[in-house]
Amino acid sequence: MHGDAGRLGIPYDHLALRVGTADGSVWLADVGFGKHSHYPLAFAERGAQPDPGGTFTLVEVGLDLDVVHDGMPQYRLELRPRELADFVAGAWWHSTSPASHFTQSLVCSRLLEDGGRITLSGRTLTETNEEGARDVRELTTDDEVLEVYRDRFGIELGSVPEVRKRG
Repeated sequence: MHGDAGRLGIPYDHLALRVGTADGSVWLADVGFGKHSHYPLAFAERGAQPDPGGTFTLVEVGLDLDVVHDGMPQYRLELRPRELADFVAGAWWHSTSPASHFTQSLVCSRLLEDGGRITLSGRTLTETNEEGARDVRELTTDDEVLEVYRDRFGIELGSVPEVRKRG
């Protein structure tokens, strides 16, 4: 992942998929990156790829590829095949490090059919429309949080989830 000042973070902290189809096409599919394309990207294409989520470009960097969103590098893909076990250390870091945003707040996010996105991070609800305009509001009661999980994400919970602090 590209972080502050464009520096790369820890290795193998994100998994994207190169998917081959029956017709021989090859695509980059990434459903786990918060601001990624709405549709798969053509893996062999090096020009701009317009998408409802913005303009994406796959840029060769040595033997690897950078995924660039609206001109900003997001993450680097190593092109040689990897095993899931290669990602264990990165997953451990993200789930335990105080420097990881995943240990600070729960995040639930999904694309909407109209091209927008809804994200609940802790008690902050962000709704982004297809043009990129954002509406951000704080949910003040547990009932509001549970209603958003139920009505907007289809997740029925008995209580508001909390980040479990280690230590």
